[in-house]
Amino acid sequence: MLTIIVPVRNESDNLQSVFDYFSNNLKNLEYEVLIINDYSEDDTLDKSKKLAESYKKFKVFDNSIKGLGGAINLGIENSSGVYIAIMMADESDDINDLIEYNKIMKDENLDAVLGTRFSRKSKVIDYPFQKLILNRFFNFLFRNLHRSIIRYGRRGDK
Repeated sequence: MLTIIVPVRNESDNLQSVFDYFSNNLKNLEYEVLIINDYSEDDTLDKSKKLAESYKKFKVFDNSIKGLGGAINLGIENSSGVYIAIMMADESDDINDLIEYNKIMKDENLDAVLGTRFSRKSKVIDYPFQKLILNRFFNFLFRNLHRSIIRYGRRGDK
């Protein structure tokens, strides 16, 4: 089974669309969707709970550690699935990618499949330029730091 963790914060106006997005597109998969309310200041939590009554594959949790990391951890702790995906409530993640990644994990018996919006084949739409530059800079920095750590670790093993 696939567990999809969807952190939400002040998403009351988008919730119906989120529930429909998964329900309408994942009919051929065994899945659950965990809606994790992350300190919303609107009626996101109450509306999520009400919607989940009609959508049996959905569960709603209220995060107790504020922030995306806390929301994801709470989702992982409450997951029933063998496979876990994290998707955003703004539907910026393509559901077809989720379906493909799930298939790849099952068919190839993989622990993880990671997607990126910055590969040559990716299509990035309406991504803020400043965020793009910062993202690429920190990605470059992390990648090179990680390579240095791996190289150092290998030398130390000899």
